[in-house]
Amino acid sequence: MLNFRVAAENHRCGFRDVPACCGTDGYEDKIVERNPKSQNAIKLLIADHSEVEKMFKATETAGRDAKREIFLEIKTALEAHAWIEETIFYPTLQSLGDEKLTELTSEAIKEHVDMKCFLGELAATSTDFSKFEPLLHKLIEDVRHHVKEEEGEMFSIVEKRFSADGLNTLGSSMEGEKKRFQSSAETIYG
Repeated sequence: MLNFRVAAENHRCGFRDVPACCGTDGYEDKIVERNPKSQNAIKLLIADHSEVEKMFKATETAGRDAKREIFLEIKTALEAHAWIEETIFYPTLQSLGDEKLTELTSEAIKEHVDMKCFLGELAATSTDFSKFEPLLHKLIEDVRHHVKEEEGEMFSIVEKRFSADGLNTLGSSMEGEKKRFQSSAETIYG
């Protein structure tokens, strides 16, 4: 069992360089039972990205009905992924006070807002293929851009700033929350 506030080197966030990062920030203590096989936060997010990319590729050769079915899988995966980023990963990055991470996280949150709009529009237009097809294409394009920014810039900064234990603790918390979210009737829309 690990207390989410106390990760590597007695810092709940695992941030190596600034002990002051563990000051008051409004976060609740979370006790996390770490699964020794759990992935660190970055690996968990990259695995999600890969899973969604496979679904995107499947839409390229799918017929209309199959595309709608694949979209429902994409929507479910993106909702769970966005949820753990927005409720755990991004707030942790923003609490560090690092200007670059805060900037990248703010941009990522804006991209999530756009993604949620596309998911909602796609769900509403799934029977009108003339509207559905271009919206799906735009969603795929935007998500790929978002992934490229996270994996190309954000994650390398996070890996430098967090200890391995901090990333593992964060990953454990994210895994648990993702499972809870997926088993609930909750959606990213409230």
